[in-house]
Amino acid sequence: MPMPPRSSQEILTYLRDYVQRYQPMEGVEYPTSGLEIATFIRMLFHIIKDLEETHVDDMELSGPRVNLLFRLLWEEERGNFQGLTPSELSHNQHVTRNTISALLNGLEEQGLIVRELDKDDRRLFRIRLTDKARLTLQRIIPERVTFIRELVAGLTVEEQKQLVALMAKLFDSIYQRRCLQRETAPDDSSESSLLKEEEPR
Repeated sequence: MPMPPRSSQEILTYLRDYVQRYQPMEGVEYPTSGLEIATFIRMLFHIIKDLEETHVDDMELSGPRVNLLFRLLWEEERGNFQGLTPSELSHNQHVTRNTISALLNGLEEQGLIVRELDKDDRRLFRIRLTDKARLTLQRIIPERVTFIRELVAGLTVEEQKQLVALMAKLFDSIYQRRCLQRETAPDDSSESSLLKEEEPR
């Protein structure tokens, strides 16, 4: 739905008017807080994503490339030393396989990742970090932490803690709902093209 000029109060006014105009039953007042929370989460996600993509941690690294390296590092720290497939990365980063391919090509040219055939399935490639990438991340992670800290500086430390607690509670609730949905959803053997892995060429 179209949105008004971006100010929090204008957005709230618009959403409340929207619910009032399109409520299912006349004369019944529907709460708007759910729509307000979801809208602000979506908008903040896109704003933060835009800021991250324009924030350059390194002269040679764009925001999307850094995010891919962070993801691979996180996998290593969880004990996954085999790496991820391009399809897994495209799914995790919510981008197309063409976009992932372009990002991986750039990172490979910079010597920050390696591609290796999967040991169990020779049709798949696995993407792993190089030592150069790990050293690069050790240098830029403090810069990224400072950048993120500045984004939430409009809240006091106590407000940030309260927000984290509430967001964690909301996450658990919504995540549980999604898990239950998947358990009761009809089995669909057809995979999304985004998740299918092609044979290496």
